[in-house]
Amino acid sequence: MPIPHRWLSVLVLALAFGLVSSMAGAAGDSSSTSSQAPAESARYTKAKAAVESMDYRAAITLLEGVIRDKPGHADALNYLGYSHRKLGEFKQSLAYYTKALEIDPGHRRANEYLGELYLQMGQLSSAEKQLARLDDLCFWGCKELDDLKSAIKQYRARKSG
Repeated sequence: MPIPHRWLSVLVLALAFGLVSSMAGAAGDSSSTSSQAPAESARYTKAKAAVESMDYRAAITLLEGVIRDKPGHADALNYLGYSHRKLGEFKQSLAYYTKALEIDPGHRRANEYLGELYLQMGQLSSAEKQLARLDDLCFWGCKELDDLKSAIKQYRARKSG
């Protein structure tokens, strides 16, 4: 027996809504394309709070402890890269972002922040490669892609002006 047209439309909309909802939930805290973010330890939670309050030295100390306990914690490595970048320690920042992306190549924030680091280092072509990587990762678009696009646009405006 054929499905009436109006019920077919409802079914298609319900399936589409379910797909979008599941995609939104999959991103998690890690902004990664991998399946699940790691469980947060108390130390990691304190480290995130230190980053949010711009206490990067404290965050680094806490995050180094997280990495000692769990060397494959891509989110902690990303925050280490971020904290070192904010302190102008680009060599250390690059090392941590690179390690985070070795563990989780789909980590959107690490890809975005690495692109921003490249801009701070004056390496526009490398930042554009990170933008292309994010474009591949964010099929429907994402905040990280938009943020890096904006940073590149601002970088170009400063260089041309």
